[in-house]
Amino acid sequence: MKSYLKKIISGVVAMVTLFSLFGCSSNQIDEEKIAADMERILTQIFDSIKNGDKETFKTYFADEALNTSDFEDGWDYLLDQYKGDLLSIDCKFPMGTGTDFVPGERIHRAFTTFNIITNENEYVAYIDFYTQYSSKYPEGSYKIRIFKLLTKQMLDDGENFHDCSLRYGVYYPGWPVPKVN
Repeated sequence: MKSYLKKIISGVVAMVTLFSLFGCSSNQIDEEKIAADMERILTQIFDSIKNGDKETFKTYFADEALNTSDFEDGWDYLLDQYKGDLLSIDCKFPMGTGTDFVPGERIHRAFTTFNIITNENEYVAYIDFYTQYSSKYPEGSYKIRIFKLLTKQMLDDGENFHDCSLRYGVYYPGWPVPKVN
């Protein structure tokens, strides 16, 4: 009887060990690392906006965003909207996360908002981005699907981020959002 009990306990310990090594925890993301990485990337993005460097700006976006018919309208809006020298970027937690499964791929993504302060204005940016593309991009390469930048005043006046998950691209006033049935 003791031998039988030892085998059961050993089996349970082995299963728990394997699950902890290879189970769900390996799919979780490190929000602090992703936030730090995105703050660095956003600094580069805002530099490209300030300098009018559209080609560098585009390198941070996923194909879904780049292939929208109105990506240029979003770029033009950002050129007009974003003012000043960047002083700080701060990620607002918690970060939403998800995993998309396509044939042969597991694609990790995250979405959150960032507070952005320049010497001329305060902004809030909603960003939905890939954190890992599996085989398409190496782990740790981030590609933005949705980018929406609002001033604090626009938020106070009632503008919101509720339409962000309905389409890809760069927000601009008049951004067409598909109707949800």
